[in-house]
Amino acid sequence: SLIKGWQSEVLGAICVLEDITELEKLSELKSDFVSQVSHELRTPLTSIKGATKLILRGSTGPINEKQTKLLKIMSEDTDRLINLISDLLDISKLESGKIKMKMEDFDLSSVLHQCVETVQSLAKDKYHKVFEKINSSLKVNADKDRIKQVVINLLSNAIKFTPAEGTIEVSARQVNGLSEVCVKDSGIGIPKEFQGKLFEKFQRADNSMTAEVQGTGLGLAICKKIVEDHGGKIWVESEINKGSSFFFTLPG
Repeated sequence: SLIKGWQSEVLGAICVLEDITELEKLSELKSDFVSQVSHELRTPLTSIKGATKLILRGSTGPINEKQTKLLKIMSEDTDRLINLISDLLDISKLESGKIKMKMEDFDLSSVLHQCVETVQSLAKDKYHKVFEKINSSLKVNADKDRIKQVVINLLSNAIKFTPAEGTIEVSARQVNGLSEVCVKDSGIGIPKEFQGKLFEKFQRADNSMTAEVQGTGLGLAICKKIVEDHGGKIWVESEINKGSSFFFTLPG
C-alpha cells in the first residue's frame, strides 16, 4: 500500500512478501504421500477383487447361497475402496497442479450424448428415463476426458439419488458467450442449508436415501476443481422432494 503525505503526495510504499517455498514443499510431500499410499492399497485390493470374482464364478469349486451373499458384499466393498483411492489420487493431483488439462476443440453435444450412453445401463436398472435437450452446435475448447468425467459423475449422482422410475434430463445451451450444461433430476432434492457445502471434500447431504447410497464424498469436489481449472463455474439449484439441477459453464 502507498504512504501519502498530508497533501496526498506519495512518500513511499509498504510491500508484504510471503515466502511460499515451504508451503509448496508441503503440498508436494502430501501429493507424493497420497500417491504412494494409493499405490500400496490399490494393488492388494485389486488382487482381492480378482480372487473374489473367481470364487463367485465357481472356479475354485461350488459355493453355497450364504457364501455367495458374503462374497458379493466383499466384492462391492472392495469396489467402493478402489473408487475411494482413485478419487483421493485424482483430487490430490488436481489440487497440486500435477494434472494438466489437454485442451482441444470439440463438439460438446456429441460428448454429452456419449456420456448419456455410458450411464444408460445404470439408469435402466432403476427404470429411469434419461432425456437429452442439447443445442447441436456447441463447440468448446476443453479437456474432453475431464469434461466427460464431470458429466458422468453428475449423471451417476442423479441416477443414484432419484427413486425408481424417475426422470433425468441433460441440457446444454449458449449463455452470454459461455456453454452451460445442466443435469436435472426428479430426485429427493438437497436441503438448502447444505447446498453451499456440497462441493467440498467428503460432504454428503444428510437424509435417509443418501445413507443408503455408497459414495466417496469426493466426486463433486473433483467436478468443481476440473470446471474451475477450465475457467468455468459449477453450482446447484434444488428443492426437497422436487429434484435437483446441477449446472456448470465452460468458456465458449
